[in-house]
Amino acid sequence: VPNKLGIYDMSGNVMEWVSDWFAEDYYKSTDSKSPTGPKTGDYKVMRGGSWSVSNYLCRTSSRLAYIPNGRGANIGFRVCKDITP
Repeated sequence: VPNKLGIYDMSGNVMEWVSDWFAEDYYKSTDSKSPTGPKTGDYKVMRGGSWSVSNYLCRTSSRLAYIPNGRGANIGFRVCKDITP
């Protein structure tokens, strides 16, 4: 069943690349509601889980560090379109 926007929940399909750099303790050092992470780093952030990880990781709040040029059958991204005027 799609949500109000007509989008189907894809959590658990693949871990999704996001543009943030990863820092283990970044959320402890910021007051921002939606922090973007440090300016640089060695690892990028992947969110959510995939078919190959435990149920606990299949949440949008789950953050994993991964090498920027990493590949795998359980890694992907979600294409989205900004519809703000």
